Amino acid sequence: MNKDLIRKFELAEKLLSEKKYDESILIFKKILDLDSNLIPALYNIGLCYEFSNQFNEAEFYYNKCHSLKPNEIRFINNLSSIYLLQKKFDLALPLLEKSLKINKNQLVIVHYTIMCLIDLGKRKEAEEFS
Repeated sequence: MNKDLIRKFELAEKLLSEKKYDESILIFKKILDLDSNLIPALYNIGLCYEFSNQFNEAEFYYNKCHSLKPNEIRFINNLSSIYLLQKKFDLALPLLEKSLKINKNQLVIVHYTIMCLIDLGKRKEAEEFS
């Protein structure tokens, strides 16, 4: 990244940390105009949207990250979390299971998987899972 792009990225991250999500998104999107697949910018836009409860938009950006790096556990977990928040249990479950195949030592993900199974009416599988 060139110096100007780095400065923009740092400013956008600062705004994100200050909870100035709309301003942060604008800068990250300008960065994406220069590199549309820059994963850290895509991910941070997803975070901004998630933190401002705009789950459909967050889903779009997390999906993009996941498509670029399908085995990155952070992207899998964030996308599954967004699906859970939207009660899209049928979409969350395969991601939760994928996450646990990558790293089985995630107690929160185990819990979410069991709750997801229960919400999908798969109580027996939930009982066997735990």
